[in-house]
Amino acid sequence: MSGVIAIAPGHRPENRRFAEAFSSDVRKARELVAAGRPDEIVSFTDLNSGNRRDRLAARAVSFVSYFDPEGPMNMTRNAAGVKPGTPVLWMVPTREDPRPREGGLMLYKRLPQHPATRLVEPESDHKNAPVASAAAIVEWMRAVAKP
Repeated sequence: MSGVIAIAPGHRPENRRFAEAFSSDVRKARELVAAGRPDEIVSFTDLNSGNRRDRLAARAVSFVSYFDPEGPMNMTRNAAGVKPGTPVLWMVPTREDPRPREGGLMLYKRLPQHPATRLVEPESDHKNAPVASAAAIVEWMRAVAKP
C-alpha cells in the first residue's frame, strides 16, 4: 500500500504572510520563466522556523515552484487533494514555531479520512523533527505495510 509521510509540514506559500513577503520575488521569477529564462538565478531572503532569515539563491523555475502561492507547493490544496484511500502520517512537532504549527494542525484536518491516517506530534523543533520522528515513522510504515 502507498502512503504519504509529512514531517513538519510548515511551508505554506499560500499563507498571507508568505505570499506578501515573497510577492515581488515571485513576480520577478515568473517574469524570468515567462521570458524563457527559467534557469536564471534569483536571490531572496528565506523565512524559516526559529525566526531564521537566510539569504539564498535558486533558479527562477525552482523558486516559482516552491514559493508561488498558486504553484505546486500550495499545501492547503495539496492536503485537500490527497487521493482518497491514501493513508497519511502527518507529523507536527510540539516545539514548531506557533504559526507553522497551527497551520500544520489545520492542514491535517483537511486530509481525506483513512483508518491508518495518524497525527503524530514529535517532541522537537522543526529542524530536528526528522530524527525525533524516526521511530514513529518506522512503526507506522510497518503497520501500513501489513497485508
